[in-house]
Amino acid sequence: MTKSALQNLHEVVDVLADEIGDGTLIVQRGEGRDYALVSKSYLETLERKAEAYDEMMKSPEEKEAEQANLLKELTDNS
Repeated sequence: MTKSALQNLHEVVDVLADEIGDGTLIVQRGEGRDYALVSKSYLETLERKAEAYDEMMKSPEEKEAEQANLLKELTDNS
């Protein structure tokens, strides 16, 4: 991306910032070429939700193995 294209992108995002807010703005281009502008705060929220979901879906065996590995790392470093 050229510097002028990047500058134009920054200007467009500044103009659309109110529309994006703390969420997303979908830009429909048609024929499977839709795009979403996502605020960083919204992206961070999605990442936290994904991590929480992954943690919730762990089996008891996975949780035990994770605890054992953590304990091993802590005792090995002492």
